[in-house]
Amino acid sequence: MSATTGYDPAALRVLLTRQEGNRSVMYTDTTGNKTVGIGHNMSIAQSAFVIDALYSCDVTGSEKSLDAHLPWWRSLDPVRQAALMDLMFNMGWGSLGTFTNTLRAFSQGNYDAAANGLLNSLWARQVGHDRSTDLAGMVRTGAMPDWMQS
Repeated sequence: MSATTGYDPAALRVLLTRQEGNRSVMYTDTTGNKTVGIGHNMSIAQSAFVIDALYSCDVTGSEKSLDAHLPWWRSLDPVRQAALMDLMFNMGWGSLGTFTNTLRAFSQGNYDAAANGLLNSLWARQVGHDRSTDLAGMVRTGAMPDWMQS
């Protein structure tokens, strides 16, 4: 039992999982709401707590994926680590893993080639000038973008 309620949180999870289901991919429920997880309604405004929890899970997932696929990333300076985290966060390994030449250049410390690889990609055209030039600049120079300095 919970210290502040009369119900058993573990039993409630079992009950709600049976009633709501547990889906890792967003779906539309019977009333038309976008839903994910154990009945989490994505059609309503999310609290700061939920936003922070989702962000924390996404960052942890990105770190684990980088650890699994690019174990050398932890030896980079903090700015280049942040650039790889941003890329992983944005693309996931399925897309980032296709940047074979860029990642090879990155791992070899050839940051000019890695930055150029990012800028000359479909990804750069999709995310736009600001994000692509910010990240390419971080990779090339090892410095955060100017707008973060103030």
